[in-house]
This record gives sequence, C-alpha cells and structure tokens, in this order.
Amino acid sequence: MLIANLFRYPIAVLILFCLVLPLPGHAQSENDYSAAFWGLDTQGRGEAARLWYEAEPQSERAITAHALYLWQIDTDPVAALTVLQAASDTARNSERLALLEGRIHLAENAPALALASLARAGHAPAQDPDLAQTAAQALLALGRRDAARQRLARSLANAPGHLHNALLAHRLAVEDSDYAAAGEIWAMLGVVGFTRPDDDHGSALYQWNALIEQGGRSAHSARADLLAAWHFYDEAALEYRRAGQSAKAGEMQAIAEYEDQVAAVMDRYYHARALGGDEVEASLWERLAPPVNRLSRALGLETAEGEDLEASIRGQLAQFDARLRWMAVIGETNGRLDLHFGHIVSSDPRPIDQWGQATDIDSVTLFNMPSNGFSRWFWDDHAADGGWVTTGADGRAESRRFIDVLDPKFGAALSRSAMLMDPARMTQIEADWAQALNEAEPGDTGSYDRRADDMIRLLALAPFRQGYETPRDARTAAIGAIVDHFVSTSTVVHEGQHILDTQHGYEGEQWMLEYRAKLTELAYGEHPLFSLAGFYSPGAVANRGGTPHADAEAYLMQAMAAEIAAHPQRYPSIDPEISLWVQLPRLSLAELRSLARTLFEATQTG
Repeated sequence: MLIANLFRYPIAVLILFCLVLPLPGHAQSENDYSAAFWGLDTQGRGEAARLWYEAEPQSERAITAHALYLWQIDTDPVAALTVLQAASDTARNSERLALLEGRIHLAENAPALALASLARAGHAPAQDPDLAQTAAQALLALGRRDAARQRLARSLANAPGHLHNALLAHRLAVEDSDYAAAGEIWAMLGVVGFTRPDDDHGSALYQWNALIEQGGRSAHSARADLLAAWHFYDEAALEYRRAGQSAKAGEMQAIAEYEDQVAAVMDRYYHARALGGDEVEASLWERLAPPVNRLSRALGLETAEGEDLEASIRGQLAQFDARLRWMAVIGETNGRLDLHFGHIVSSDPRPIDQWGQATDIDSVTLFNMPSNGFSRWFWDDHAADGGWVTTGADGRAESRRFIDVLDPKFGAALSRSAMLMDPARMTQIEADWAQALNEAEPGDTGSYDRRADDMIRLLALAPFRQGYETPRDARTAAIGAIVDHFVSTSTVVHEGQHILDTQHGYEGEQWMLEYRAKLTELAYGEHPLFSLAGFYSPGAVANRGGTPHADAEAYLMQAMAAEIAAHPQRYPSIDPEISLWVQLPRLSLAELRSLARTLFEATQTG
C-alpha cells in the first residue's frame, strides 16, 4: 500500500519515512508522528497510523490512531481490540485506551467486557465523565438501571456541567417518573449557566408541581409539552403515551428516530468519503432522502423527490427548521460537503460594527448536535467547531447566519476554569513561567513554551480570582465568561468579520481571511487573552500550518514577532533581546489590541 500511495502523497510519505527512519541521534516525538499522520490525505492515514504504531507500539497516541482506524475505517473491531490488548499494562490501563476499548466492546454488544475495560482505568469511571458515560450505557445494556443512575449521579457530582451525562440521567429520571430528580439535574446545570433564553416554560423546570392539572390538562400532558419544547422527544413521547395522546407520542418518536437515522447516515457517508474521496459527495442527497421523507410523512409534509433532489431536501430541512426549531446546515468544510444539525436554542439578530463597517446578522445557537462533521466522527467523537457562517436553507445571501454550537463550549469552559479550584496549580504555573523567563538567553529566537501558554490562560482567568467569596463562585463566573467569549467573540466577532469581508468585497486567500478574523478577535473581543491562548501553539510558533486556520495562526505569530522587533518602543513590556514566545504574557491588553490593529491595517494596504 505504501508503494502504491508513494506517488499520490509524495511529500507526506517522504516526511513519514524521515520520521520512521531518523538520522542517527534524532529522537522521534509523538508530535512529529502526529503531524505526519494528519499531513496525509485520509486515504493514506491508515498506512501512516500503522507505521506510527510500529515505530512506537507503546505510545498511547499511536495505539489510539491505529486502533481507531482499524475500528472506524476498516470496520474491523477484532483487529482494533487485538492492538489495544497488545499494549503494556501501563498504556492499556490509561483512560484513553480503556475508554476506547470499552466503547468498541459496547458497540459489539459486549457490555460486560466494556465494563471490565473501563475498570482498568487509573481511577474509578465515576471520576471521569466520559468513562462514566460509557459505563452507564453498558450497565443499561445489562439491565442494571439503578446502577446506571447511581454511576451517572456520582459522575455529575464531580462534573456537573457534563451535558451528555446530565441528559442521560435526566431521561432515566423521567422514564422512572422521578420528576424531583429530573428537576434537580436542570437546577444543577443552571449553576454553570445552562439556559434556554427563549423558553416560556423555563421557570417551571424548577417547580414541577406547577405543571399539575394546569388549564385542565393532566400532569403527563403538561410535562410532555414542556419536554417537547425542550427537544427531549423520547421523554415527551413517553409522557404523551401516558396521557393517552398517541398521535403526539408518534410524532415525538418519529423526530427522535430521525435524529438517530441521520446520525447513522452521516457516519456511513463520512466512512465512504474517507475511502472514496470526492466521488461520494453527490450521494449525500440519496443517503439523506429516506430519513427526511420518513419524518416528513410523520409530520404531514410533502416528501422530497424529483430530479433536483438536493433542492427538494433543502426545502424539507427548512420546513423542519420552522416547525421544530431543529436545524440542519449543509455546506462545505475545507471544500467538501458537510452537515451539522441540532436543536435551535436561540435565534436572534446580532449587530456587527468592526473597523468602521457595520451590518446585522442572524445568530443561531444549536444544542445537542448529533453530528458535527468529519473530524468529529473520525478522531474522538467530540464536537470541535465553535461556530461557522452559512447561508440559510434557501441559500439566499441575505439569509446568512452565524451558526454557533453550544455543547463543546461547556466542555472547554469547564476544563479551562478548573485551575481556579486549584491554588497550588496556579502558584506552580507562575513559578514555571518565571523560570522560563530566567532561562531565556540573549538573542534566543525561542520556540513555543507550554509554561508561557499556561500563564496566558492563568492571566485570562485572573479577574475571576478576586471579588468572589469562594473558588467555586469564581469558577462559575469564569465559566460564564468563557462560554460568552466563544459565543460573542469566536462567533460574532470572528464570523462577523467574514461577513463584512464578503459584503465589502475584500478578496484574499482563505488563510488571509482567517488571519483578519483572528486579528479582529484580539482587537474587539472582550477577553483577548482567551483568543491569544487559542492561537498560540507549537505549530503556529514553528510557522507550520496545513489548514486555513493553522496557516493564519502561523502567520499571526510571525507577523507579531516582526512588528515588535521593528518597533520595540511601542511595546516596552517586551525585552527585544530574548524570545517573544516566552514573553507573550508580558503584553498588556492595550499593547495586544494595538498590535492587532496595526497588523490588521497592514492587510488593507499590503
């Protein structure tokens, strides 16, 4: 296979050979192999993963890459399990590999083996939310419902913002008619800022008794309406059946099944795309037609058919959007068809006023998104995109929207804010950065330094370390700020710049458009340090990109260094004799914003 691919991916394979057969004295690193792995086209990744694994058979990342490819792309779970089971006890007992092995066993209808795999992790699954989620699913498959609920409850006590565990626990509570527990779950999520601003029934979530016999309706009917309004269709169907409303129960069940069917269709589509490339693009519409038409019939709508199947399906999706507050966005990701779909939490106009240009745009926030593109499906099953710009379902330019994903923001906010609960970690970060500054030598060009990266994140969180009675209060406030940063800066400011560039006819390569949007984040974002921490990476400092976003970040780092070197008097906090990268935390907010404005102005004239 490698010989066959040599002429198709010559540069990537040459890099890979250089890594696998290094010069004497050259020590390979996992980052090197990871770069080679992702540098190959998808059709070459299986070979890259295998070579990486053969070179470092006890590397967790190498084992993960090879096993994932065998399982997901080659659809060979036995081979994937063989690779995982050949790992050393130290590697195999890691959370990463234990979780992957458990998920494979669960997918192969072996829940008891899944539990055994999860139990090998370094600590109890209840401590890790992803491990707990898989363990709960395995317990349910074994009929151990009470144990599953207990496992989820222990996990949520440690990670209250883990949405998938909260949703599963909520569903089980409702099915068991334990409405008090269901209400407590929502109240807990409310602590970390989980809200549905457009929901008229929101206050009733915490007052279940208020739903009893309202307006002559039964308790089951009232609860069903509430659950349907919040997109929990399985639970709503159960309550409608209890209320004797079979038609509504059938509609709710059809919607819930539709989500599962579309998720399965997209998995198969991405699988085919990975193996077949561009020729499978057109088949997306044929793949989507059956579940779209099944839901259309259940809702009494016309089905999608005819010669122009794409236009017909897009029309159906627009009807689902209007009727169910459920959105499917079909567009392009890195030049290929992609689909993102989920429930609309809010939809409101947002004004944009940046660099002397202004417009309004529709901002849509999605929740509980079953699918988020190929990278999510292929790599780790976690949504990655924070937001993107698309046209509306009808494709008209004036219906352009921000699409903003709720789920991943909470995970990022929880992880980034965790250090506020750990004063010892904050002290260690400050000491590490001081050491990094002392180690920097005169004339040192430097490179990416994790100690500076940690310090940037710590400085971004600094405002929340004071003014709150407890660390938990500080962390809750920080979570809200981080989520708001993703929504208001990463989406409205960043994607808004793309809208303005399009409307005002700015022409440039995709990486340059991303570069301008990232500079706009630094200049107009409320928390520019959050953005800077996201841009600062080993690849960016090494001027190594590969995608439009990565290329933009690499150019941004290069441009920042050049501007500061050319005008040191403008940035007095920076020592021109040592590496900029270890000094990034020294930049004041005023200096950082001024630097971003100077670099953005250069794109207008350069």
